[in-house]
Amino acid sequence: AVVPAAMTYEDSKGQLNTIRYTVAGECRKRGG
Repeated sequence: AVVPAAMTYEDSKGQLNTIRYTVAGECRKRGG
């Protein structure tokens, strides 16, 4: 399965950047 994901980070200039990417594979959640 291909799962779309997004990550937001703050760079050295204090600006927020959002990266959209896709994660291919099986995602398993641990710990309930």
